[in-house]
Amino acid sequence: MCGALTGGVLVLSAAFGRDKLGDDRDVLISKMQALVDGFRARFGSDNCFALTGLDFNDPAAQTIYRERVHAQCRGYVEYVCERLDKLL
Repeated sequence: MCGALTGGVLVLSAAFGRDKLGDDRDVLISKMQALVDGFRARFGSDNCFALTGLDFNDPAAQTIYRERVHAQCRGYVEYVCERLDKLL
């Protein structure tokens, strides 16, 4: 999964997650689904490889990322931050 999206899910979990086992999760699930669905709709996937075309198990991918993909990923981070601003 895209790291930016994963970070957004973690933020929502921290804000709306359960304090104890019996707590309701409906608000958290609804907000996470909105974030993930919106991301997929906007970018076509939530998969890092599908989004970047890079296999980060390959050491050469790090160089390619820094040279040409970093700015693309910045857009994913910006989208997640904008959505979180509305969901929080």
